[in-house]
Amino acid sequence: MFSTAHHIASRQNELFSASVRDEFGASLVSEVFEPMIEDVSALQRLNDHYQNTVYEVDSITEQLRSIS
Repeated sequence: MFSTAHHIASRQNELFSASVRDEFGASLVSEVFEPMIEDVSALQRLNDHYQNTVYEVDSITEQLRSIS
Protein backbone atom coordinates (compact mmCIF):
# COMPACT_ATOMS: atom_id res chain seq x y z
CA MET A 1 0.00 0.00 0.00
CA PHE A 2 2.56 2.56 1.09
CA SER A 3 5.43 1.03 -0.83
CA THR A 4 4.24 2.71 -4.04
CA ALA A 5 4.02 6.08 -2.31
CA HIS A 6 7.49 5.55 -0.84
CA HIS A 7 8.91 4.62 -4.23
CA ILE A 8 7.36 7.65 -5.93
CA ALA A 9 8.47 10.06 -3.20
CA SER A 10 12.00 8.63 -3.21
CA ARG A 11 12.23 8.87 -6.98
CA GLN A 12 10.96 12.45 -7.00
CA ASN A 13 13.44 13.30 -4.27
CA GLU A 14 16.26 11.86 -6.38
CA LEU A 15 15.15 13.77 -9.47
CA PHE A 16 14.71 17.02 -7.58
CA SER A 17 17.97 16.63 -5.64
CA ALA A 18 19.88 16.14 -8.88
CA SER A 19 18.85 19.62 -9.99
CA VAL A 20 19.35 21.45 -6.69
CA ARG A 21 21.84 24.29 -7.04
CA ASP A 22 21.15 26.52 -4.05
CA GLU A 23 20.29 26.56 -0.34
CA PHE A 24 16.59 26.98 -1.00
CA GLY A 25 16.47 23.80 -3.06
CA ALA A 26 18.55 21.97 -0.46
CA SER A 27 16.16 23.12 2.26
CA LEU A 28 13.23 21.70 0.28
CA VAL A 29 14.99 18.36 0.18
CA SER A 30 15.81 18.34 3.89
CA GLU A 31 12.58 19.92 5.15
CA VAL A 32 10.00 18.49 2.75
CA PHE A 33 11.16 15.41 0.89
CA GLU A 34 13.15 13.67 3.60
CA PRO A 35 10.52 14.07 6.36
CA MET A 36 7.80 13.00 3.94
CA ILE A 37 9.74 9.86 3.01
CA GLU A 38 10.33 9.11 6.70
CA ASP A 39 6.60 9.56 7.40
CA VAL A 40 5.64 7.23 4.56
CA SER A 41 8.15 4.67 5.88
CA ALA A 42 6.59 4.95 9.33
CA LEU A 43 3.13 4.46 7.84
CA GLN A 44 4.38 1.38 6.01
CA ARG A 45 5.77 -0.08 9.24
CA LEU A 46 2.52 0.71 11.05
CA ASN A 47 0.51 -0.93 8.28
CA ASP A 48 2.76 -4.01 8.35
CA HIS A 49 2.30 -4.27 12.12
CA TYR A 50 -1.45 -3.87 11.73
CA GLN A 51 -1.61 -6.60 9.08
CA ASN A 52 0.42 -8.95 11.29
CA THR A 53 -1.87 -8.25 14.24
CA VAL A 54 -4.97 -8.88 12.14
CA TYR A 55 -3.49 -12.19 10.99
CA GLU A 56 -2.70 -13.20 14.59
CA VAL A 57 -6.19 -12.27 15.81
CA ASP A 58 -7.79 -14.16 12.92
CA SER A 59 -5.64 -17.22 13.70
CA ILE A 60 -6.53 -17.15 17.38
CA THR A 61 -10.21 -16.66 16.56
CA GLU A 62 -10.13 -19.65 14.22
CA GLN A 63 -8.44 -21.77 16.89
CA LEU A 64 -11.08 -20.77 19.43
CA ARG A 65 -13.87 -21.65 17.01
CA SER A 66 -12.37 -25.06 16.44
CA ILE A 67 -12.37 -25.75 20.19
CA SER A 68 -16.09 -25.19 20.67
